[in-house]
Amino acid sequence: MRLLTKAIYRFSDLYHGTGMKEKTNFLLKSQWWSLDKLREFQLQKLKKLVKHAYTHVPYYQKAFRNAGIVPSDIKELQDLEKIPILTKDDVRKYARSIISRNAQQRDRIKGHTGGSTGLPIQLYRDRNTEAWATACMRRFYSWIGMELGESVMTVAGGSLGGILRKRNLRTMITELRDRIEGRFFIQAFSLDDKQISKIESILEKNPIRILRGYPSALWILSRFAMKNHKILKQFEIAITTAERLYDFQRSDIEEGLAVDVFDQYGSGEIYSIANQCEEKELYHINDEHLIVETKSLGFDRPELTPAIVTNLDNYTMPFIRYDLGDIVRNTSRSCKCGRKLTTLESVVGRTYDFVVSTDGKLLPGVFIPHIFRKVQGFDRFYAHQPSIELLQIKIVPNEQFKEKELDDLETAMKEFLGESVTIEFEEVEESELPQTRSGKLVFVRSEIAPEYMKDST
Repeated sequence: MRLLTKAIYRFSDLYHGTGMKEKTNFLLKSQWWSLDKLREFQLQKLKKLVKHAYTHVPYYQKAFRNAGIVPSDIKELQDLEKIPILTKDDVRKYARSIISRNAQQRDRIKGHTGGSTGLPIQLYRDRNTEAWATACMRRFYSWIGMELGESVMTVAGGSLGGILRKRNLRTMITELRDRIEGRFFIQAFSLDDKQISKIESILEKNPIRILRGYPSALWILSRFAMKNHKILKQFEIAITTAERLYDFQRSDIEEGLAVDVFDQYGSGEIYSIANQCEEKELYHINDEHLIVETKSLGFDRPELTPAIVTNLDNYTMPFIRYDLGDIVRNTSRSCKCGRKLTTLESVVGRTYDFVVSTDGKLLPGVFIPHIFRKVQGFDRFYAHQPSIELLQIKIVPNEQFKEKELDDLETAMKEFLGESVTIEFEEVEESELPQTRSGKLVFVRSEIAPEYMKDST
């Protein structure tokens, strides 16, 4: 780590009094605790948080009263289910009443989500929870061989930084620190030849090992790398985050950029939730910082679970049993690395990443890009399901495009969706494919899957 970068981190930690270094060292030890010890640590944190919310947070005072519970009713981790779920709509409607009455103004840090599931959510966190979240990320970096303060190139948008940052003193200080620390940001909205030239120019002057960003953006980079942009293969490690990482994307990124890919799961509201370790297989939940409930959705895929998360450290604006709108796949397997942290098999996607067959079955939308991998005529697409009888697919054809491929794709998809479904293909320009507010590509979206998912619970 460069001495200046190290000094900046240490000064920031001392100035804010967050004990970030101590928290990081703690996490490097607690990851080897037994599961029972981790659960006891979570329970003590949960009891303290619930008592605080009941005493100081108007929203939870009312929610607890309506549910007929008091803090002393939370005796075991399973008792967490007695507390009503907090939804994104609840946060939008009742944001003011979710803020603690005894929150110190100087400790309040304003944030927002990227808006990929609708309107962005404005929220607050305190320096303590920021320190815990950052310490979790530092532990993740230690797993993958990344040094603290090492130069990083990020290809993303929204809450990950860049042009979407609101200009104020805090962001200007952040940008100055980025330059000092060798952090480079490339916006993901339009990865064209001009942007690639910019990346190549940066890489010619800076030895950057670490690439971070949206899976869709890094996947596009890998396609450029396969077309004789050899300097893009300077990277050694790729961290994917902020959207679903598909298997075909991982494969192409690893091959095209010649990197090891490590996926990180988080959200704008909670920050880091679970990360892959050096084994690059399961996701380790940051148990010391949060609780992820693992109760089945209840339909024909019992391993699938809605991501209901409790941040154990945000006392300024507590998120207790918060429904992220994500679906994760549970596992009882232990990781080969030997850590006892709770594991997830994978992050399946958001509720709208599923599609519904004509007989009412919920299907993970990942089957669509898997089928599309068999064709040569287009690389990019968007599948939209407005109703159970219709699937609309926009494609960006290339020079190898043949109409017959669409007939083959239609036949293959009907095996999953049902023979009676209507599948419409439309050839479009790349600029016509949808992106979220923060520049993420959207592959699959169903207007009806969320309702079917609610009916199945």
